[in-house]
Amino acid sequence: MLYLAKTADSAREGAATLEAVRSGPDRYVHPMPIEDVGQLQAWESDVDCIVFAETPTTAAGGPLLEAIEVCESTPIVLFSDASYASSTARATDGIEGYVRRDADDAIVHLADEIEWVCAGGETESDAESETIAMPGTGAVTDALADRLLESLVDVTNRRDRDRLFELLVVHAATALEVDHCWLSTVQFGEFSLRAATAAVPDEDLDGVARDGSLEEILRSGDPAILDDADGERHAAFVAIEELRSICCVPIGDVGVLHAATTERTAFDERDCETLAAYCRVARAVLERLETESRLADETDRIREERDRVRKRLLTERDRFADERDELLADRDRVGAERDRLRSLFERFPEPAVHYEIDGEQVIRRDVTETYADVFDVDREPVVDVHTEVGVLLPGVKRRRAALREAAKTGERRQFVSRIEVGDEVREYRITVVPLEAGDGSDAREADRNPHGVVVYDDLTEANRRERNLATAERRLATVAELVDDDVRTLLNVTRGFLDIAEETGDREHFVEIADAQHQQRELLDRLVGIARGNGPSAEAEPVALGDVVQRAWEAVETDDAKLVIQAVDDHALEADDEQLQELFERLLPVTIERADGNERAESGEPAESDESVVVTVDTTPDGFRVGGRRSGVEETAADRDSSPVSDRTVEGDVAAFDLETVERIAAAHGWNVDVAGGVDGPVFFVRGADVIGVNRNPA
Repeated sequence: MLYLAKTADSAREGAATLEAVRSGPDRYVHPMPIEDVGQLQAWESDVDCIVFAETPTTAAGGPLLEAIEVCESTPIVLFSDASYASSTARATDGIEGYVRRDADDAIVHLADEIEWVCAGGETESDAESETIAMPGTGAVTDALADRLLESLVDVTNRRDRDRLFELLVVHAATALEVDHCWLSTVQFGEFSLRAATAAVPDEDLDGVARDGSLEEILRSGDPAILDDADGERHAAFVAIEELRSICCVPIGDVGVLHAATTERTAFDERDCETLAAYCRVARAVLERLETESRLADETDRIREERDRVRKRLLTERDRFADERDELLADRDRVGAERDRLRSLFERFPEPAVHYEIDGEQVIRRDVTETYADVFDVDREPVVDVHTEVGVLLPGVKRRRAALREAAKTGERRQFVSRIEVGDEVREYRITVVPLEAGDGSDAREADRNPHGVVVYDDLTEANRRERNLATAERRLATVAELVDDDVRTLLNVTRGFLDIAEETGDREHFVEIADAQHQQRELLDRLVGIARGNGPSAEAEPVALGDVVQRAWEAVETDDAKLVIQAVDDHALEADDEQLQELFERLLPVTIERADGNERAESGEPAESDESVVVTVDTTPDGFRVGGRRSGVEETAADRDSSPVSDRTVEGDVAAFDLETVERIAAAHGWNVDVAGGVDGPVFFVRGADVIGVNRNPA
């Protein structure tokens, strides 16, 4: 058949859809755009039917009359919009069939209409006749047959049994003009309700026994009218008391269609025969559905067998492909292994650099993600570029010689260096790991540049813990020494004087000795608490650093010295308030004394009267610093950035300044005390403290 549509694309799409309909005979549909309608004469003798898929009242439907004129002996089926009525289509000479595109399952209706037209079914002249032919009834001319006949297209196009049963009930009830209509099928020896109108109570008609009149109707295949006026009653009359007449029509051996009413003698033999013919068509549709189901199963079986054969062929093809891929994989394996090692290197947990020595230059081939994070660099700009040896080995003496010596001997080399990271200086152990060793005497070796890995191991925290442990040990040793040598001796002396005072009877001695003894016991308890680790840090709380410094300054002898507090007011420390004040009370006098003493020692003369000492207290990222200078000496930014790990670090500094109390308080808080050389004297650093920012009220 030919499928005519407005464009070539729409013609191809419609032809493919129609050809894919599974019902009916096999069909081949050739697409043809409307503009090629002049070629119909060449096709007319080779096709069984022509589908005109455009509405005649539109511009695209204009060539319909030309198609009808050319194809006088070939039937034309109009596949049109609803705007072109069926009555108009029937009145148009040359149109043998008509299907609306907007109907449900329109393409299935179109296939059935084509089959009907090609099989010599009802034509236009037949439709105009008053005689309606239904299978098994002969000529019936009443309105019931008209209504049932109109529903046959809808019934024959069903593809689902349950939907077919529902349509049979609806169309039968509408044609007979009754409210009670239902269909029951045989299941497990009884009648099971499958579809019913709204007036029928489902629970009363489900599970009716297969006996009596229903059994006889199903066995004989003949319809029957049951009327309670005749004295014969059916199970349905018992279930629905108001029903007086029922027409029972078998649908083959599948089930029985019932139409019932509350009026007596409402049905006659002609009604039964017409409804029986209608049910025979329904039985044929059911048989078609069963056949289609079997064909579908067989199609699925053939498809599965085809898939199995195809799978075997694909397996063979894949086997050959695998053999080919295996040969290619050998070529790619080296590259994949290289990429894997590079990926592992990038995810190495420590900062590391993969380097290559190219003559007198060093190339940084790759860096780990941790290296980029720790040293705050972007990976791409620093990879595969030449770099200075000092970047790889900062702070290491004879860097280039050390790197080449490691590459030559293939031995690891380790160095310790301090590297500035962000706002702090951290201590690293730098390990050079050569990946290739040799002196270049081998020709193959001479063509390769030596390369290796530099790993940076952060020792800052470990060294800090080690220093804390050493400080704690010194503190414990000091406490133990004080307890054994001083405190207990003082207690014994005090006890002796107490005995003397008791003998002489002088009460003043008793009071003074008792007070001294009380102070000594407090000192003893304090020392024991420190030795056991129950120092002031157990009562730590946020303390405003500026307030503590100011109170300590007022509590000590400062002469004409001046106090400068920088970046302190907006910070606090987690500390014991009284202990922190005592630390500053010990530290500030030493700072003043050392700054004043250095000036006098350098000049050899007394300082000028207008030159006083200026004490500066400032915060650092991990604590605070205290330094002193003469008022006539300006402090530079470099002086303020002095670090105890710089080249000016004073060896044995804390003990030299008699700051055991300061060190003890700091150790109790988990801090460290270091000293660096300043402008006019030492600069004291307290490190390891948690500095907390304080938001000041803007008002």
